[in-house]
Amino acid sequence: MEYYGYLSPSTSDHAPMLIHMICKSNMGHKPFKNFNYWLQCEGFDDLLAHSWSLQVHGVPMYRVVMKLKFLQYNLKH
Repeated sequence: MEYYGYLSPSTSDHAPMLIHMICKSNMGHKPFKNFNYWLQCEGFDDLLAHSWSLQVHGVPMYRVVMKLKFLQYNLKH
């Protein structure tokens, strides 16, 4: 969110300020959202099985994250 403001000229340190806030519609990367209807889509089980069968090297948590990212990529496309 962008903002900018203007101080009104005054001799007091309690001068009013006008602030304009602008919301940008394109904020960059959007978080992934899982939709329950994907569970009923044809081919979801195969896609899930394929994602979890991938050979990923690293510590266990890294392997889980990479498999989820692969699944996320394929669900988006």
